[in-house]
Amino acid sequence: LGEKNPLSCQIIPVFSTVLALLGDLDVLTIPTFQKIEQLFAIMRIAAAQWIELPNGNYRVIVSTFDWGDATETNSDLPAYTFEFQPVTSLDDIPYPTTAPVLLEGEGLTTNAYLTLDGFERGVIPLLPCAEVVFPIIDISLPLTQRQYQQYRRIAPEVWEQADWAIAVSSNSTPQSIATLIHVAGLTDDGGNSSDNRWTYRLNAAGEGLIKILRIFDNDGIQWAEVERYEPPTEAVSTEQIEQLKLLFADYAERNAQYQQRVAYPSFYAEQVASLSNSRSLSWQVANAMVLPLNVQQELLVLSDRDRIQRLTDIVRSFIL
Repeated sequence: LGEKNPLSCQIIPVFSTVLALLGDLDVLTIPTFQKIEQLFAIMRIAAAQWIELPNGNYRVIVSTFDWGDATETNSDLPAYTFEFQPVTSLDDIPYPTTAPVLLEGEGLTTNAYLTLDGFERGVIPLLPCAEVVFPIIDISLPLTQRQYQQYRRIAPEVWEQADWAIAVSSNSTPQSIATLIHVAGLTDDGGNSSDNRWTYRLNAAGEGLIKILRIFDNDGIQWAEVERYEPPTEAVSTEQIEQLKLLFADYAERNAQYQQRVAYPSFYAEQVASLSNSRSLSWQVANAMVLPLNVQQELLVLSDRDRIQRLTDIVRSFIL
């Protein structure tokens, strides 16, 4: 028998009627997907591999097996065990502050399908970036061939089917603030260049802010344990919002760097003019400006009011 790894164990509350007997795949739980048919399609598991469970609430303990070198000669060995324990209420199950990464060599859980809704702490891949990626912004980031292959190797099926969460940081050190992004897909293209050079990109959207607690390497991929970060809360007046919008409209019309930085600059300016939420406004304005890296990083940790004021001063300095 393989040795059950007590460090690689995840306890999760689940209301479920079926259990999949997984092979050498990462753990996927039914709440990740909108429909059970989608789960079947993604995992390509035959109906005979499902077993029925009575309807009810369960405390589910997921553990990994360490088979050593045995998997080199037998790839059909199970990678995980699932223990379902009936409970009266899911509220009786304490949520762990961290859970294990179900990857060989680490003892924390990945949050591959992470959103900030209800999230407090977890582990996700970390992608260093040359500049700050602001929340709510749609982005396309260049990757090296090695990075592209590494991310594809994490979960080759899932990349084609569903969003993944990654931390993007311009300052990959503990206690720094980073952005959680949802990856919509990976692309590779070698057909549009005269020298047949391939390009690789990661397409995503910013979800929110997180703090990096620690960084570690797993099989050549950087991972980070992160926790949710909320900027200080300070009320922003309507006058402050309107002032920044007016200044930005002038900036967008006159600044040549803005015209080159964003796609469809006229549409982007109209979108900014329509915003009434101070946080969304500040991220959109910051994203549209060519700012020094230290200023970009500063904007991440400011309160909404201070960020609006800081951007107002910056925009004013560009147009005067």
